[in-house]
Amino acid sequence: MTAHQLAPFDPLADQGSPNQHLDAAIDRAIRDLPPLELRFVRLRYGVGAPRRRPRDIARRLGISRGRVHQLELLALRDLRALSMPRDVPRRASAAERRRGTARI
Repeated sequence: MTAHQLAPFDPLADQGSPNQHLDAAIDRAIRDLPPLELRFVRLRYGVGAPRRRPRDIARRLGISRGRVHQLELLALRDLRALSMPRDVPRRASAAERRRGTARI
């Protein structure tokens, strides 16, 4: 094989897709969400499935579009709370208040 026939250098060839690392990080971030919020995030943002529109999610979950919007707000608030460093004082998330596991 001559120098002109060599394959181009690909630094990620042996490391798998960069999306695999991103997918794993997202899975770790959302795994502590309540089941309905977790299912919503997967459907709405295409985590492990194609992205869905709010009306499609409402139809699939058997809920109203207004409830879909509420789930989105809850999930995003809970994800923000879960991403905060543990030593920073924070307010209890909605999920923690619902489950009665709020740490103050």
